[in-house]
Parts: sequence; structure tokens; C-alpha cells
Amino acid sequence: MKKMRIFALIVLAGATIFTSCKKDEETVLADPTISFQGGTNSLVFNGTNAIDVNVTVAAEGKIETVSLQGPSLSGTGTTTTPITALFGTSGSDNAKNQTSAIYMFQVSSANLALALVNHTTGFTYTFTVTDQEGKSTTATFTVTTPAAANTPFASNQTGVFYHVAGLLHGAYDLDANATVGISGLATAKSMKNTDLAGAAFTGTWTSDAANATMYVKTTTAYSAIYQENAATLYAAGTASATVTNPALNDVYIAKKGTTYYVISITAVEPAFSTGTGTNTGRITFNYKK
Repeated sequence: MKKMRIFALIVLAGATIFTSCKKDEETVLADPTISFQGGTNSLVFNGTNAIDVNVTVAAEGKIETVSLQGPSLSGTGTTTTPITALFGTSGSDNAKNQTSAIYMFQVSSANLALALVNHTTGFTYTFTVTDQEGKSTTATFTVTTPAAANTPFASNQTGVFYHVAGLLHGAYDLDANATVGISGLATAKSMKNTDLAGAAFTGTWTSDAANATMYVKTTTAYSAIYQENAATLYAAGTASATVTNPALNDVYIAKKGTTYYVISITAVEPAFSTGTGTNTGRITFNYKK
């Protein structure tokens, strides 16, 4: 009888050990995961496209924190942002304590262009999710630029316009490659001088509202701007219909609809008087389109 009791205790102890081991094995949780919508984790930036993709983070051990590291928009470094409370369609859901949550990853074309001013060869966004077991997983989304083909613009031109209150044409048509008089079509006035009668010529111009050409000043050399990078450089600046006090060697990128023009100022001459009458002045420039 005593032997039976000892045997029963041994069997019970073995069963307890087996059950405990089995329980331990069942509570081992997988590492957190990060997945991108459609399996897409890269973008070739062409100057106008943007990032717009859902990112799913999951953790069997429940989500504790999620962060996003990306390029600085004002320098060559990176910035890290906690995004745990920015999930869901409203961008205000908290992923903490969830086993799965979706982050709407969106970066505008303008911000991508700003980042590429300092990160010229591309950059990555790095997501990091940490679960409540202390396990972490990272995943990256990469932004690159198209292979540089350096395709020249098809047309290279020279242009000029004069004091708008003088006797010569005070506007210019970038499409027709011609000066435009004060009574010319509004739609043809890509660059219209705005200096007042009797005032010194500054070369300041604006596009007529009916023409709608917009301008961005750039520090990139005129000779280094091609069809491939014109859109990116334009997107990196603040577009305006008006250019104030242009100076020798200033470079501007203009856009009308889907057409880009690159303009380099070759002279601003307030005293130019040949044929102008009392309101003197002219500006000359090279441009390609």
C-alpha cells in the first residue's frame, strides 16, 4: 500500500512538471511585426508624388510604444517622433495596449522635396514598435530620387522687357517667346513689369492672373537644372506670381500648368533709355523650357 502511494506521488509530480513546461511553452509570445500596405516600403520621388500608405503594427504581447524616425526638413540630421497615439483613420487613436493597429503614413510632396534639399540621394523613415514584453521590431520605408539622366530642356531662349510705363513693351510671353505691350492679351503676360510711372525701374514683375505662371527662386545654378530636377527644385520653394527686385545671376523656376521654365537674369538696367521715353529701364534674361 505504501509503495502504491509513493508511485502515485511520483506520477502526480511528473504530471505537474509536464503541465508547467507545457504552459511555459504556450506563453512564449512572438516578436512584434510591422507591415506596409501592399508590401510597398519604398517610393521613387518624381517631384509631385507623395507617401500615402497604411502601416500595420501588431504585437501578441500588446503594443507599448511606436515611434517614427525620419529626415529633418531643415538639416542633414533625423528626427524621432512618438506616434503611439496617432493611429486610426482620425490619427488620434492610441495603439497602446492593442494587439494590432493601423497608422496612416502620409508625407506630402512638398515635405519630401524639402527633405531632399539636404538629403539629396534619398533617405529612410524607420518605424519601431515595442511590446509590453520589452521586445522591439523595426521596419523602414525608403525614399529615393530617379536616376539622374540630366536631360536638357528642348528650347533655349533669350528674353527682355522694359519699364511698363515707357514706350517699349513692358511684359513678356514665355510661351510665345515674345515681348507683350501694355494693351496685349492678359493670358500672354507671363512676366509683367509693375514699376510705377516716374519711379526707377527695378525689374519687378508679376504674371497676369489670366496667365497664372508661378515663380520660385532657387540657389541651384542655371546650368545644373534639367528636366529631371526642375520639378523637385520648384516644389522645394514657395511659389509666387510676383518676383521682386530680381538681380544679376538670379535663377528662377517658373511653372504654368504642367510646363516648367528655368530663368537666369543676365542684366537689370534702370538707366537703359534707347527708345523708352522718360520711363527708362530694361531687364534681360536667358530661359529654357
